[in-house]
Amino acid sequence: MVKTKQLSNKESKELILKFNEFGIDLNKYKRFDIVSEKTDILIADKETVGFYYGSKCFPSLKLLLNINTQIPSIYLDLGAIPFITKGADLMKPGVKDLEIFEKGSLVIMKDAIHKKPLALGIAEFSSEEIKPLNNGKVIKTIHYIGDNIWNYGNK
Repeated sequence: MVKTKQLSNKESKELILKFNEFGIDLNKYKRFDIVSEKTDILIADKETVGFYYGSKCFPSLKLLLNINTQIPSIYLDLGAIPFITKGADLMKPGVKDLEIFEKGSLVIMKDAIHKKPLALGIAEFSSEEIKPLNNGKVIKTIHYIGDNIWNYGNK
């Protein structure tokens, strides 16, 4: 059963401030709701703008497709894309290039050619620690194109 909860003005202001840290301005939205499906999904004026992972709220890929943010990116080798878009974590051989970020940071995984967001993840290592690695998991995938967050509202 899907539950929906409208955020209070105070909760909405806190959320707007949190997204400002990512370089994302949510001030144009009037109403914020949390829809509890497999994941808690943040809806703003009927648009999917975010989701909760643990106790933290992150922007959705649909929101990130059309805006520039301060969230660092990691660029994927073409061979990694089919795995990432099925929810796999990013392994070092799938890394083509990367921006600077710290361990535990939110990172946008983009295809190296078109620079479009394909997934979001949490860095297992800093960018400097990743560079010399030859193998192993480097990004834990938390949201990807085609998952329940991406598909919310398309039913």
